[in-house]
Amino acid sequence: MNLSKEMFMRMGIATLLIPLVITFILYQFNFTSFLVPVLVGKFNIAIQVLIGIAGGGCMILLAFFMSKWEYLNEVQSKFTIQLGGYQLTLQEIVFLSFCAGFGEEILFRGMLQPWLGIFFTAFLFIALHGYISVKSSAHLIFGLALWSMGIGLGLLGAYSGLISAAIAHMIYDIYAFLNIQREFESLKSRSKLNLQDNEQEEI
Repeated sequence: MNLSKEMFMRMGIATLLIPLVITFILYQFNFTSFLVPVLVGKFNIAIQVLIGIAGGGCMILLAFFMSKWEYLNEVQSKFTIQLGGYQLTLQEIVFLSFCAGFGEEILFRGMLQPWLGIFFTAFLFIALHGYISVKSSAHLIFGLALWSMGIGLGLLGAYSGLISAAIAHMIYDIYAFLNIQREFESLKSRSKLNLQDNEQEEI
């Protein structure tokens, strides 16, 4: 864990504020026409929220099956150790998930996707999160699975609206953070048990 918890929380806030500031600047220069279709969406807000909840549920289902696949344990343990140590409260998890969900979707699906397309934007999205690696086939499969999630968010942004993509992203992040916290506590417990076993063997 390279960053302090305070710095990690600040980065979460910046994830939301920076895209909003960029959007405001673009608006001042009358350069938001490409953003409007995604921001407004194809449906009203209530429908977009429902679609977003369904999309988030699909992402959680994929993440659940990934977590049960032992072949990916080494890769997932890496992120568990990196993020689990922050010991986030539920309120902090919801707050960070909101910031990432809306901030990143404004940036990636709102600003970049109209120019780069769904597939490349999704690839850029997971690459910047550090999920792309060819260290092993497990790393590659993990990255491809998350790329598929990014594509799903892109499809939600393009064919429903930004709110759908942001809600799905937020729901998934809440699940991911909670799962990481649970796995981290489990790892800590197993480590303590192993230490106790070693101490008993030495005695």
